Amino acid sequence: MSVSDHVPIRPSWQCVACGADWPCAPRRAELRAESPDGRVGLALFMARYFHEALDDHPTTPAGDVYARFVGWVRRRC
Repeated sequence: MSVSDHVPIRPSWQCVACGADWPCAPRRAELRAESPDGRVGLALFMARYFHEALDDHPTTPAGDVYARFVGWVRRRC
């Protein structure tokens, strides 16, 4: 994966560049373009962030965190 301006601030997981929830729309587009293995590889990559976000937000429902960090990978944008 390449370097991007759209990186998260932890523990809020807001984007440094645009202030949106991370991964923001620009970063999602970058990640899709950078994923030569397709959605499976991207989902595995994002699973790492999913687990880190769960650690940072233990009271947030896991399903909400999953949708934000991994669930979008399956949707076509």
